[in-house]
Amino acid sequence: MYQQRGRVAESKILEFIERLKKEGIGKIEKKDLLKPEGYAAKISQELKLSRVQLRKVFSEFKIIKEKYEKYKQSKDTKIKQDIEIKIFKLYPMLQYQENRGVIDKRFKDMIFQILENLEKNLDENMDNAYEFIEALVAYAPARS
Repeated sequence: MYQQRGRVAESKILEFIERLKKEGIGKIEKKDLLKPEGYAAKISQELKLSRVQLRKVFSEFKIIKEKYEKYKQSKDTKIKQDIEIKIFKLYPMLQYQENRGVIDKRFKDMIFQILENLEKNLDENMDNAYEFIEALVAYAPARS
């Protein structure tokens, strides 16, 4: 039973990564991302991640989101450059966590694809990316 669930979950994660590549996270409907039967809930339940690791990634996204809100108000190119640098710094941080065995490769690949979506079109993808990461944390099962 567990292996069957694992295969289903893996295909859900791979399906989501493919949608990120084709559509970008900004074009995926919020209901598909956030509802209890949506991607965030299904992926969060199946990945072997602690809430601590999810919150670490979420806190980085929160900083990016706060900078993005300032950028939207001011259109200051320096703020946009800060956002880009913050996004770029997430790649080695996530790779390091995967290398240490702290996060699952599929999780890293998924976040990498979200970061690529942000790089391509920050305005189109930022809100859904942030809300998706926030939902992953919310749906993560508590581990003892």
